[in-house]
Amino acid sequence: MTEVVSSLYRDGTDVPHHVAMGTYVVITSESAYARRCFREYNTLPDKSGTYASLYHPTHMIGLELGVSVASVALLKEPTGA
Repeated sequence: MTEVVSSLYRDGTDVPHHVAMGTYVVITSESAYARRCFREYNTLPDKSGTYASLYHPTHMIGLELGVSVASVALLKEPTGA
């Protein structure tokens, strides 16, 4: 899933450390050990501890294009598979 976020407050000023240029993934696990690791490794867990987010503050737009094309052409897999 791709998500688009705003990096501006309602008054038009920039949100510091926004995620608009970064990439992130939401993870979950049925394992109590893994969920404990979410907290220990600062993966931005939710209040329940069931879900966590891994975030990288930069996104090199376009660099994934070559991999996507090769995936489709050579492996006959849809992008994102």
